Amino acid sequence: MQFKNFDKEKIFELVVSTPWQKKLLVLAGVVVAIAVLFYFLLISPTLKEINKLKNQIRTLETTYAEKQGIANNLASFRREVEKLNQDLKDALTLLPNSAEIPELLSRLSDVLEKSGLKMEVFELGGESPAGFYARVPIKIEVTGSFHEILVFFDKVAKLPRIINISDITFKDPTFKNQKMILKAEFLATTFRFIEGQQQGQAAQGTGPVIINKK
Repeated sequence: MQFKNFDKEKIFELVVSTPWQKKLLVLAGVVVAIAVLFYFLLISPTLKEINKLKNQIRTLETTYAEKQGIANNLASFRREVEKLNQDLKDALTLLPNSAEIPELLSRLSDVLEKSGLKMEVFELGGESPAGFYARVPIKIEVTGSFHEILVFFDKVAKLPRIINISDITFKDPTFKNQKMILKAEFLATTFRFIEGQQQGQAAQGTGPVIINKK
């Protein structure tokens, strides 16, 4: 008991006799040690968890904003898809299928004659497949006045089907009944819709159709 009392007294005397500046330093050191221990044991793990949660929140907010944007534009997207589908249907109406090609050729021949032209050659060439459609070339030679030829081209442009006129050549001008008569050679190209199972395959026909009235 005396030894313990002696220790207590010595410690008390040491504390009392220690200058107050050193007491403050010791106290400050103790406080800092407690603070550091508190930080690493409690605050640091908590801060890491908070930062993790903040990152998750930001990710969720970004995802929500993206989903919300899609939801807000969904109706617009649907309208756009419907419009594209309708545009495709409208475009396909301008492309005849196999069964409609003879009718189109007959109409083209009829327009040619009604324009006042004399048909010399009307030759259906081989098709050239290109994806969902095929090019159908028609070699045409006619005789008539320049005005009659222009009238024919204008009527062709007004047909409901797509027909491109190219490779136009005029030759053998002569005067008849006080007007110049020309021979015109050109290529009329229409486009045929290819059914899904036919795409990628060369169109097979019975051979070129030739109408020669020379």
